[in-house]
Amino acid sequence: MTQHPRHLSARSRSTVLAGAVAAALVGLSGLLVPASAVPSQTERDQAQADVATQADRVSVLEGQLAAANAALADADVAAALAGEDYLAAEESATRARAAKVTADTEAATAQQEADDASDALASVALASYRNGGGAATQAQVFLGADEFSDVLRRSAALSIATGAAGDTVLSAQEAQANADVAATRATTAQETLDTREAAARTALEEADGLQEDAEAQRASTAAIVDGAINELAVLRNHSVELERAYQADQLEQQRIADEKAANDRIAAEAAARAAVTPAAPATQAPSTPSTAATKAPAAVTPAPSTPAPAPAPAPAPAPAPAPAPAPAPAPAPAPAPAPAPAPAPAPAPAPAPAPAPAPKPAPAPAPAPAPAPIPPASSKGQAAVNAAMTKVGLTYRLGANGPNAYDCSSLVKFAYAQVGINLPRVSRDQWGATTRITADQLQPGDLIFYSNSKSARDIYHVAIYTGPGMKVHAANPKTGIVHDKIYGTKLLGYGRVS
Repeated sequence: MTQHPRHLSARSRSTVLAGAVAAALVGLSGLLVPASAVPSQTERDQAQADVATQADRVSVLEGQLAAANAALADADVAAALAGEDYLAAEESATRARAAKVTADTEAATAQQEADDASDALASVALASYRNGGGAATQAQVFLGADEFSDVLRRSAALSIATGAAGDTVLSAQEAQANADVAATRATTAQETLDTREAAARTALEEADGLQEDAEAQRASTAAIVDGAINELAVLRNHSVELERAYQADQLEQQRIADEKAANDRIAAEAAARAAVTPAAPATQAPSTPSTAATKAPAAVTPAPSTPAPAPAPAPAPAPAPAPAPAPAPAPAPAPAPAPAPAPAPAPAPAPAPAPAPAPKPAPAPAPAPAPAPIPPASSKGQAAVNAAMTKVGLTYRLGANGPNAYDCSSLVKFAYAQVGINLPRVSRDQWGATTRITADQLQPGDLIFYSNSKSARDIYHVAIYTGPGMKVHAANPKTGIVHDKIYGTKLLGYGRVS
């Protein structure tokens, strides 16, 4: 009969349990971590070294990103500077062309006048020849004259004729001299034009070359940025999108810091300019107390004049025994005031208090002149913004004047032309045509200037302020005309069109 497991003896159950445990241990033996699998010190050191290597690699990659972005910015600035140099050279050549046209016109007019004068001179010479020459004519004054009155009449007529001929000669000489001068000016104008056109061509070639360099740098930078961001995402164990967002945030923080630094500098420069203007009123303050000082000594001068007569009665004592009026000289006590002249030096301190009030009024007028030069914002600024915004999305092309492509300064010129204001063509000249303002005074339509130094000579870009933190501008050939955030790098200052 088969024995049911429930009826196994205690010994049998113990044997079965021991076998099961042994089998389980054998089955799990492959899963148990042996004591030898605990990381050794060498392994821990290697892990720490790997972490340090990753951190170093992150630093290297971030350095590459910063260097690539800086190189791209430098390439863009170099291209923009060359572009502005070309625009300035082309503007100079344009003026030379206009001067050449004027010089040519003046030369042609002067030459025509010289030709007319020469024809008149030839007519006079021919008439003189037909009349037998000057000597024969002079003889005829006397020959054939019936009386002295005839001689006078003929002599007068000869003088008039001779004078007219002389005037004709002088006119012809002057006209030819003027024609020669005008021709010289025309030649000089042509030489100037040739020089400036050559300079413009050279500047354009340089600008085009640097623009190509900037585009190549842009492509190189994009490749470096993409590679670095992908590797950083792996090292930081997050997505590429998150890494891009992180890098964009880093650039935005840098942009904000640059803009604040630029605005602080611009405000400090404006305060320094305002501080030096008002010293003139201080000169008027001392003039008022000085008049008071002059009056004070004037009042003292009569005092010594009264004691002066007191010694004069001194000789009267001879008759004095007879008349009792001797007491009349009782004014002798008047000498007692004689000490009064001694205090005369006392008035000297009087002028000392006079300057005291002078410094007090002087500081008061100082702040007043500072805000005066800033023209108020007008609706024309917003209208100029509206005009520029209609061009967003169009192409940037150096030297273009619209309607489908612009560079930075031609966009500004176009925008303000729509409100009846004619600005210069080049951004450096636009800086000179505007009034300096600070960031806290910005209104829509104000201009934003960028320079490679702190000088207007190195201005390379201009944009139009549209509102808090924003601008519209023709950026570059890659970006075109856009509405984007203000960046503070190389920001020179702001200008208001009036």
